[in-house]
Amino acid sequence: MTRQALLIVALVAAAVAGTRYLWPRVEYRQTVVERETIKKDVRTIIKHVERKDGSKETVTTIVDNSKESSNRTETIVKAAQAQWLLSPLLKIDAKQGLTEPVYGLMVQRRVLGPGWLGVAATTDKQIMATIGLEF
Repeated sequence: MTRQALLIVALVAAAVAGTRYLWPRVEYRQTVVERETIKKDVRTIIKHVERKDGSKETVTTIVDNSKESSNRTETIVKAAQAQWLLSPLLKIDAKQGLTEPVYGLMVQRRVLGPGWLGVAATTDKQIMATIGLEF
């Protein structure tokens, strides 16, 4: 029975490890584009025209020749974090050695930021709860 349990744990671990290559992690991209336009060269031309008949005319012309624009693009790439953690467990009694090993499986889920909650079960019918912090 212990060989079967060890074989099952090894197959599950190999299957879980293989899924990393079948489903690549998603990257989140955020692009920030900032554009700024500045006008500096604005000329005002005023023409005074006096005619022979004594009438006066004023013509105002505004000429804008300058435009300055700058573009800044910033791309932020953030790799997706793993949300689940699956770990095999092996418990060996120091007095008995390898004669009666106990196998188990632990499953953890990311709940908030670096915090993890999990459950573990072993072949000697023990169930455990886990709390973890990633740093």
